[in-house]
Amino acid sequence: MRTVRLSANEHSPLRVDTDTLIVDDVPDGAHEITVHDRARLVYASVDTGGSESVRLIRLIGPGSSATIRSIASVHDSQSKRRIETRLEANETKTDILLLSLAHDGSEIDLDGILAIPEGVRGAEWSLEEHNIFLGNTGKIRWLPTLLVHSDEVRASHAMRVERVSAERIFYLRSRGFSKHEAIDSLTGAQIRSALRPVAESDPAVCAELLSILWFSDTE
Repeated sequence: MRTVRLSANEHSPLRVDTDTLIVDDVPDGAHEITVHDRARLVYASVDTGGSESVRLIRLIGPGSSATIRSIASVHDSQSKRRIETRLEANETKTDILLLSLAHDGSEIDLDGILAIPEGVRGAEWSLEEHNIFLGNTGKIRWLPTLLVHSDEVRASHAMRVERVSAERIFYLRSRGFSKHEAIDSLTGAQIRSALRPVAESDPAVCAELLSILWFSDTE
């Protein structure tokens, strides 16, 4: 599987014809990705705040698939994300996990959209949104939108919400944990599980994304 980084200067759709891991560390702007016949996309993005982004991922080739992992860990700032996935061909598959970690003083605005037009057959999709509040004052607004116009699909949607109180973090720090160690002990398993498809595709990229999240937790 090849690894490609999304470019801030990419104005035309990024075409995926072979199995590809796309790393998205571009904080702003709108970008489109098209996945063609029987190609497999693994898409990974990490957002640490102060960004506003729109992503459109279109599965336009029969038998194509996309595994989408988007993680936001935001401190004292805002993050606005819109991720739209369209299954436009037969026998397409997508597995989407949107993980948001809202620290005190943060505000996360997330739109997860999945669309399947009329006439598409044999499509399979799953959409999971997992929201974790770290502290007492973070905010998350999520708006899942399902635009499914075909009856010949297999689908699932799930949402989980957790809250880790500031008192729990303070307790661990009082026992000698650093801030990063305290947060990692409480949320690390969820983050590593979300990034497992990335680790299987390119372990070095997975380690890089984890380091970005860990650095943000020391701020």
